[in-house]
Amino acid sequence: PSPPYTLITAFDPVGCLTGDGERLSELLSAVAPLAGRGTPVVLAGWGPPERCATSSVLRVAAGPGAPH
Repeated sequence: PSPPYTLITAFDPVGCLTGDGERLSELLSAVAPLAGRGTPVVLAGWGPPERCATSSVLRVAAGPGAPH
């Protein structure tokens, strides 16, 4: 078996699209069982994507076909 995660990060804007908070919750629920006990979770959010200087970088990092 793979070793447990030692850090979980989520860099998603929340509050920009309908249901984005629920989607983030679902993603975190899916990875939580893969984490070791006491694993830190880092959540980073920001305002609307059109005002975020990093949104173009994150689109490239997400790869082709990723939702925008």
